[in-house]
Amino acid sequence: MTTTESRATTQCLATTQRLIAANGRLKESIERILSRTEITRLDYHNLEHSLDVAATACAFAKSEGLDKRTQCLLEAAGYVHDTGYLLQYEHNEIWGARIARRLLPRLGYTRAEARTIALLVLATDLRRTPESVEEKVLRDADLRNLGDIDFVQKNEA
Repeated sequence: MTTTESRATTQCLATTQRLIAANGRLKESIERILSRTEITRLDYHNLEHSLDVAATACAFAKSEGLDKRTQCLLEAAGYVHDTGYLLQYEHNEIWGARIARRLLPRLGYTRAEARTIALLVLATDLRRTPESVEEKVLRDADLRNLGDIDFVQKNEA
């Protein structure tokens, strides 16, 4: 391995470690916020769903062969994807993206990472067609619960 390759590997590991730590802080923040807040009248836009989407997005990304950095960004997007419901039901994805752009840099993400995560959150809007593999992964993770046996039961108000 050349010196340049060694430096690149070290930098990649440092970035991954930073993102893992940032994701830990984000998860704690989301748990605090969503455990005290009823986001919507629908049961599936809650803390349990956000945690599930984060874990599922990470697993799907890994199965797609995406790198660890991308897995971390998708996990973060899963945590924040429904935060827009705190402000507005219709078109909540826009608000979720805004929250991500403002909150994430405070938790250790770069501005570029926050923008990437915000764009991923926008891909959960059912009126949009996901284009990148990452957008498709997050959308699939978000909609995975539609096939759950108790989905209809959970959502009868």
